[in-house]
Amino acid sequence: MPDVAGDLYHAPDQLSTLRVHALHQAVQIDYVGGTNPIYVGSAIPGTATATAGWRIAKLTWDANNNPLTVQWANGSNQYINVWDNRATVPYS
Repeated sequence: MPDVAGDLYHAPDQLSTLRVHALHQAVQIDYVGGTNPIYVGSAIPGTATATAGWRIAKLTWDANNNPLTVQWANGSNQYINVWDNRATVPYS
């Protein structure tokens, strides 16, 4: 996977890292019917949602709408996942 400008920034937490990556990449966000994003995916612009090349995070939230955890599709923060499969892959 080619290096992107966002990868050069070391954010203090994973949620901030997701925000930085969103500035330099194609982004998909799935709210799963709620008000907070549950799945956030990023890829090189032009990557189809049905092909591998996505980095997908699953977020959990507390009752006050604060983010609790960030987990990665297939346990990897690499650009190896398919956005269209986000709801069926394991996260860790």
